[in-house]
Amino acid sequence: MTDARVERFLALLDRVNRPSDVSLHRSGERVAVAVFPAHREAGAPFESRIWSVPLDGGAGEPVTSGPGTEALPRWSPVDDRLAFAASRPVKGRMDLFVLEPGGEPRHVEGVPGSVQDIRWLPDGAGLLVLAVEEGGFGAATEGAVRLRWSDPPPDPEVFRPGQGRRRLFRVDPEDGIREVGPEGWSVWEFDLVDGGTVVAVASEDPSESGWYHACIALLDLERRGVRVLHRPELQVQGPAVDPTGARVAFLEGWSSDRGLVAGDLRIIDLASGELLPLEGGPSDLSWVAWRDAETLWAAGWEGFGSAFGLLGSDGAVRWWARDPGVVGPTSFHARLEPTPDGERIVAIREGLGEPPEVVVRPARGDAGWTPLTSLNRDVVAGFDAYPKVEELEWTGAGGLPIRGLLLVPDRGRPPYPTVVVIHGGPTWAWKRTFDPGGALPLWAAWFAVFLPNYRGSTGRGQAFTRLNLRDPAGAEFEDILLGVDDLVARGIADPDRLGVTGGS
Repeated sequence: MTDARVERFLALLDRVNRPSDVSLHRSGERVAVAVFPAHREAGAPFESRIWSVPLDGGAGEPVTSGPGTEALPRWSPVDDRLAFAASRPVKGRMDLFVLEPGGEPRHVEGVPGSVQDIRWLPDGAGLLVLAVEEGGFGAATEGAVRLRWSDPPPDPEVFRPGQGRRRLFRVDPEDGIREVGPEGWSVWEFDLVDGGTVVAVASEDPSESGWYHACIALLDLERRGVRVLHRPELQVQGPAVDPTGARVAFLEGWSSDRGLVAGDLRIIDLASGELLPLEGGPSDLSWVAWRDAETLWAAGWEGFGSAFGLLGSDGAVRWWARDPGVVGPTSFHARLEPTPDGERIVAIREGLGEPPEVVVRPARGDAGWTPLTSLNRDVVAGFDAYPKVEELEWTGAGGLPIRGLLLVPDRGRPPYPTVVVIHGGPTWAWKRTFDPGGALPLWAAWFAVFLPNYRGSTGRGQAFTRLNLRDPAGAEFEDILLGVDDLVARGIADPDRLGVTGGS
C-alpha cells in the first residue's frame, strides 16, 4: 500500500508543467510564456514550448513545436514578432530564433555562445543578446554546471582564466551581429537606457567568483566603453532604468548564489553616479521595475510567502500586498509582469495544493488572482489527499526565534518517523509551494517532514539573512537541531526514527 501510494504521488508530480519567462504583448492582451515539463531524460534537454495565452479568456496554445528546450520569449515592442532561444541545432547551446506572424521560427545564426537573455531595441529594428562562451558556469539555480556543447567534449577538460565570459551582442538585420559589450568584461544582467547605452551588472572576472564582486556599470555600446557607477559591498541584481533614462534602480543584499539575491532597493543617478537617499521600505526584494518616473513595481519574500506592490522613487511604500504562496517563476525569484496600461499584473503563482499557473489580477486593491492557464488541472484532480502544512516557531541558538514548516502523516499516532529536509543556499527559504521541499513523496510514505528556515534564510529581512555570515554550519546548524528537539519534546517526532536529507 505504501509503495503504491508513493508511486502514485511521484507519477503525479512527474506530470507537473512549470511556466516560466512571461512576456507581455505590447497590446497587453496576451502573454508569451515558456512551459517546461517536470523532467527530462538523462542527457537530453527539457522539451519546453513557447505558448501564447490571452488575458481576457480563451485557451492558450503552443506557438512553437521544438525540438529541444525553448525559452526566453520576448515580444517585439512595435509588431507581432516573437524572439526566443532554443537548444537547436546544437544540443546544449541556446540559439536565437525569431517567429514571424503566421510563419515558422527563423534561426538567427552567428551569435557566438549560448543565449542567456534577449532584449528588443526600442524601435524594434534589432536585438541585444547576452550570450555565454563555452565553459562558463550556469547559476546555482540552474544546476551550477559548466556549459558545454562541443562534440565530442574536450578531454581532458581545461579551463583557463578569462574563459566563459558573458558577452553582449547587437543583432541587426542590416549590419549583422557585432559585439557591443566592453572588451574583457562579463555582463551578467542589463537594462536599456536607449539604443546605444545600457546599465549592467558586470565584472572583469568572468567566473562565478567574479559575479560576487560585480559592479553596476554604464556601457556605451557604440564605443564599447564602460563607466563604473557603483561597487557594492554585497551582491547586486536586476538593474532597471527609469523611463527618463536618468536613474537606475537595482537590488543589493548578501547572497550565497547568483539568482538568489533578496535585498534592499538602491537607486543611482546616472549623471553623477551618486546613490540617492531612500526611506526605509520593504526588504528581501528580488525584482523591481519602474511604473513611471516616480513609482516602481517591486516583489520579494515575506515569511513563507511573497509580497509585492508599488514603491515611490523615495523608497516609501505606496501600495503593498501579501500572498501566502510564491508569486514568481520559482521560489528563487519573486516577480510580476505589469500590463502596459498599469491596470493589471500578470504573474506565475503556486501555493500549497496549487501547482504553478499563469495568473492575472488588478494592480491595486484586495482582489485575488484569476488563472489564465490550466496546465496542471489533471495533476490537481489526481490528488485524493493533500497534507496539512503547519507553520512552526521554536527557540534557536542564542534564543533567536526560528520558523519552519511541518507536514504530519494522515494516519497513525505520534510520535512519527520524521525526516528533516535542509534547504540550500543558504540565501533561500522553504516556502508554501505546491511540493514544499520535495516533501510530498515522503509524506505519502507516512513520514512527518520538517522544513526548517534557519538563520540566513530569506523572508525575514536583511538582518536575519546575514546572521550566518562567517559562521557556516555553526549557529544555523544548532537552529535545526533545536527544532528537532522541540518536535521530540512535543511528542511529534520519534527520536529513534529520524532521518535527514536536503539539497545543494
